Amino acid sequence: MANETEIKFRLRNPDDLRAKLQEIGTEFAGKQHELDLFFDCENTMRKKLGMIRIRKTRDKGFLTFKGPTQKDSQFKIREEIEVEVNDPDKLIEIFSRMGYRQIGGKEKEREVYHFKNIHILLDRLPFIGYYLELEGEKEEIMEAVTMLGLDMKDSTPRSYSDLFSLYCQLHKEQFVKKGMEPSFTFQAEAVFKA
Repeated sequence: MANETEIKFRLRNPDDLRAKLQEIGTEFAGKQHELDLFFDCENTMRKKLGMIRIRKTRDKGFLTFKGPTQKDSQFKIREEIEVEVNDPDKLIEIFSRMGYRQIGGKEKEREVYHFKNIHILLDRLPFIGYYLELEGEKEEIMEAVTMLGLDMKDSTPRSYSDLFSLYCQLHKEQFVKKGMEPSFTFQAEAVFKA
């Protein structure tokens, strides 16, 4: 059983971070568009056990179980079990036939970097903007935080879904004026900002 330990930072200027990543010698591993779909069966799983996510990228997919978040003041820590799948659309169909339904989703553009044993993820998300996510062991994450010149008071252990929900609450009247249901997609963001 493997735990994922992570922390996020809101970024105002991703180009400054990219320069810093190059300066400290990170390895750029690529850029990709990701679509994350979350599933539950009778609204029982997320409340008690955790969640199931299917992630679709351009050329592959992943099935992920994420356990409940453990209590920690700075980091988000949870069990994570992940497997690559060849056909995520077939997996979605199987889940549907088993009684699971999609309860949410989000899109993001992700740049992946590696530094020692840390995964450094630079994400651009609809509506909420750029975030830096650091995944690894706490001590190594803290080392990366120092080397990148980040301030822990600017960090959040919240999920992207929670951050999007907060955005929607703050901009509820604007969504109503536009006659839109909030959707965590780049297409919805383009319509909202038009």
